[in-house]
Amino acid sequence: MKRAFSVIFMLVGVLCVVAAFWLVKYNQDESEAAGKDSARVLDSLQVTISDNIGEPSTVSPYEALSDNPQMSVEFIEGYNYIGVLEIPSVKILLPVMDTCDYERLSIAPCRFTGTYYTNDLVICGHNYSTHFWPLLDVNIGADVYLTTTDGNVYKYIVVNREDVAPTAVDTIINNNNGEWDLTLFTCDFSGQNRCCVRCVLKK
Repeated sequence: MKRAFSVIFMLVGVLCVVAAFWLVKYNQDESEAAGKDSARVLDSLQVTISDNIGEPSTVSPYEALSDNPQMSVEFIEGYNYIGVLEIPSVKILLPVMDTCDYERLSIAPCRFTGTYYTNDLVICGHNYSTHFWPLLDVNIGADVYLTTTDGNVYKYIVVNREDVAPTAVDTIINNNNGEWDLTLFTCDFSGQNRCCVRCVLKK
């Protein structure tokens, strides 16, 4: 009987190891695929941004100051993008989609809510190694750049980091009465909480 239990426990252990290996391999493959997708879009988006530098904005000053300003977007491979996010200190350089859902997040980080016009923009991304995983290592004082599709560059600096429960959506999107202008968030190491990086515009 003891021998039978030993064999069963051994088999269960082997199955757990196999399952863990498969999960790691699956996550790695998913991350690599996401990295290739975002890199391909990034190439197209950077060409568009380069072409638009110096051109008149597609958004009127009145629209930009309205209650619901519409950001400039570029349509690439079936999705709209608002620009390129760059954090040089952790080598993040990624396109950002204009709306968020699970399918879009598997390709690139997405605008969760807000706009860069109203200084309440929130961007989320999967913690893929090729997407927002490096965000977990961002230090206070790091530079953050958002280059819009019409060629404008918004320059931010990281001023705060905090862990937030995944159900605390109001806390994630709350800009604390204008204390910060940009929030970036992803899952933390455990996957149980969200790491929120808060940024303010450089004056």
